[in-house]
Amino acid sequence: MTETRLDYSSLEKATTTLETAIRAYEAAKDGALAEERDLMRDGVIQRFEYTFELAWKTIKRFLEMYGLERVDKLTSRDLFRAGAEAGLIRDASTWFDYLADRNQTSHIYDDIVAAEVYDSVKNFLPDVLYLLAQLQERVR
Repeated sequence: MTETRLDYSSLEKATTTLETAIRAYEAAKDGALAEERDLMRDGVIQRFEYTFELAWKTIKRFLEMYGLERVDKLTSRDLFRAGAEAGLIRDASTWFDYLADRNQTSHIYDDIVAAEVYDSVKNFLPDVLYLLAQLQERVR
């Protein structure tokens, strides 16, 4: 019988590209034209969108494989609570905020909302890196 191992390499790659995008935006934002800044910020937000999606799907797969059996019936909030209980994430309520930001990203039409989501994305990065560290420690 072969043992199945959780593959979280897509999340690792997405996190790396998110980190790169944040660094590039922070380095260039003061010297860039307003249109360039907006495009770069929008790129960071888009990378957040798919990194967040991969993060919660990875939490779900981890819990399916190594913990709870019935995660398909959990709401996203319940899933984050279970992820926090399992020690994969530090604080479920923070992930609720990321979920709200993710849901808001498809409706960003003004700079104020985009700036708020971008600020949240900067906070998301250390939290998704924590998730990856927990996965690296537990999945061998």
